[in-house]
Amino acid sequence: MQEKQLPGYLDQTIEALSNEALSNQGILYDDLIPKLIKSLGLENEPQITENHKLYTFLESHPLTITETKVFILAVKGFSNEGIAKHLFVSKNTIKYHLKHIYRKTAIKNRTALIKLGAKLGI
Repeated sequence: MQEKQLPGYLDQTIEALSNEALSNQGILYDDLIPKLIKSLGLENEPQITENHKLYTFLESHPLTITETKVFILAVKGFSNEGIAKHLFVSKNTIKYHLKHIYRKTAIKNRTALIKLGAKLGI
């Protein structure tokens, strides 16, 4: 009988893949984005899964795996509390990641983030 996987197993797998990609560049970031989208439960949303503008933006802005998840959920309109519940972390953790996202992407605030999401077609 197969043992049940831990809820965080997918995240650990994605993190390992990301680390491998960053360490030896053997995996393209394009291959990681669909896995991230699936881990968020958004794989049936074509505005996310088939969005080449989103992929291009994410490739050109080096966000961590968690920052990428927070970014996608934030541009989809999730509140900090909603993102925190979705990712099983605290609201303060989400605020921390958003600060890093804003710095890395030169976005000033949540309003600009939402506008960017609209520009990306999300």
